[in-house]
Amino acid sequence: MPRLAEILRDGIPDHWTWKYVRDRTRDIVQRRRHPTDPWIVPSATELLDKVLMPGDVVFEFGSGRSTLWFAARLSKVVSVEHDPLWYEHSRKLVEEAGRSNVELHLCPSPPTVDGYVAPLAEHADESFDLVLVDGLYRAECAELAIRKLRAGGLLVIDNVERFFPCDSSSPEAIGNSENSIPADWRALWAELRQWRRYWVSNGVTHTAVFWKPAERG
Repeated sequence: MPRLAEILRDGIPDHWTWKYVRDRTRDIVQRRRHPTDPWIVPSATELLDKVLMPGDVVFEFGSGRSTLWFAARLSKVVSVEHDPLWYEHSRKLVEEAGRSNVELHLCPSPPTVDGYVAPLAEHADESFDLVLVDGLYRAECAELAIRKLRAGGLLVIDNVERFFPCDSSSPEAIGNSENSIPADWRALWAELRQWRRYWVSNGVTHTAVFWKPAERG
C-alpha cells in the first residue's frame, strides 16, 4: 500500500476506490487475526484444509507461513526460497517448530530460472500432490509443476490475476481479455483453462487452485 508521502507526491492511485480500500482493510485484519495461515486468499486456504490428506507431499516456490502450515498437516514439504534473509527466517521457524518433515532449499545467488526450479526438477514426474507457485519465475515454475504433479494433484497459483484473464479491480490484474495474457503464460492458459479449478479473490488479489486431470489434453 502506498505511503502517505507517495500519495501526497503522486496523488491517490486510480484503483483506490472505496471498495478496494474496504477490501484491503479486511485483508490486513484477516492476516493479523490468522498469523499462521498461508499468504494466499483465505478461501483458498480453507479449501486446501478440507481436501489435503495427511499423507500428501507438497512442493512450494516461496517459503514462509505456508511452509509451517503445510508441515503441520502433510507428510512432507519441499520448499525453495531465493531471498537469503527470508530463507534464514523460514529455517528458524521450522527449527523452532521442531518440524522434521520440511526440506528447505536456498536458491543460489543471483537467482536464475535453472537454479530456482532445480529442487523440483530433480524429482521424478508425478511426485507431488500439490505445488504452490508463489515466488520467482512463475510461468516456468507452473509449467514444470504440471509434469511433477500426480493425476488429481493440485496446482496453486497465487496472484493469478497478473497472468490469466479475469474480471477484477485488483491493481495488477491484466483484465478479462485473452489478448492481455503475457506471452510466457499463453500456452499454460491454453492447458489450464481445461482443468477443473477453484478461483477466488478477496478483492485485493486472486488465488487459483487447479486440479490436474487423469489424462492431459
